[in-house]
Amino acid sequence: MTKNSPATLTITCNRGKGKVTLSIFVDSDSDDLFPLPPKALNTDSDDVVATPVKYKDYFSTYVSTTKLNTTWENLIEMHNNFDILDITTAQVHDLITKLSAMSEQVDSLKDLLLSAHFKIDSVKNVIKETGVDVACIRLKLY
Repeated sequence: MTKNSPATLTITCNRGKGKVTLSIFVDSDSDDLFPLPPKALNTDSDDVVATPVKYKDYFSTYVSTTKLNTTWENLIEMHNNFDILDITTAQVHDLITKLSAMSEQVDSLKDLLLSAHFKIDSVKNVIKETGVDVACIRLKLY
């Protein structure tokens, strides 16, 4: 139990003709709600049992209908937002996959462009050499 959480202490006594059960609502200020059995009861006998019962949530005990309705609407909105976030997360993964594929395509296009530049340079060299050869042949012919 957390500090300042309301709780219920149930005490059951079997005396004589029947069983008596007492439920006490406790608003705790300490961490130990039930450290000791109640002092008014004789704890030596087997017919007395003191058991802490699951604490009641403070919110569910002291909430108006308006707050409950507002909370319910907020929960529905949060649920819808989580669905949107799930979809967005899935889309982000797909986008990252697509972007990596596109970057690979861009890299291959860069490689093709670089090889095209090398080819163009080699063609320019061939043209220069051919031009030099043509000039030499012209000189020899004249």
